[in-house]
Amino acid sequence: MARDPRLKSRGGAAVLATFLVTVLAAKTGWREHALRDALRGKDVPGVRRTSFGYHIEASAVDEIAKSLGAPPPKPNSPKRPAARVGNP
Repeated sequence: MARDPRLKSRGGAAVLATFLVTVLAAKTGWREHALRDALRGKDVPGVRRTSFGYHIEASAVDEIAKSLGAPPPKPNSPKRPAARVGNP
């Protein structure tokens, strides 16, 4: 069955919202998940919550970085167990 061309995919908006948070995280030094947690429930100028994620105004990146402050420290990465050595 052919897809109805009048139906629009919402995937593009979700990908764009994720991309905007990724770019903001890269510019501010925050990790993406920590940044989303910091933005949740706050009224930050230049950031608007949408049904797909966050709409971030490019002109407000510096002000957003100032309002959020320094990024939280990164947790230690988990240590991998030693590689298995075969029996001789």
